[in-house]
Amino acid sequence: MKPETRNLVKKYTYLCSWFVMNEGNQSISVEQFESVANEIGRLETELIKNGVSKPVIDRILAYIKDNNLANKPINDLTEDQQLKLFKAIFGEDSHWEEA
Repeated sequence: MKPETRNLVKKYTYLCSWFVMNEGNQSISVEQFESVANEIGRLETELIKNGVSKPVIDRILAYIKDNNLANKPINDLTEDQQLKLFKAIFGEDSHWEEA
């Protein structure tokens, strides 16, 4: 896979994950959701132009929905999954505080 396509897949996955995790969040404006949805659509178009098939995109979406960390109890998550969820909530630059 070309680096450009890999970056598109990464961005697409992050945005779709954000969308799934925040679907019912009333504190996020409709405009924000529309903006993210538009970017997801743009990235999907770019992925298709770069040779990623619709069935592969569908598998990415299914994976995201099946592995939505926000729907699982924190005790059922691995350390890595907990860290990913933590960063999704508090930002990529956040770190665990050491006691």
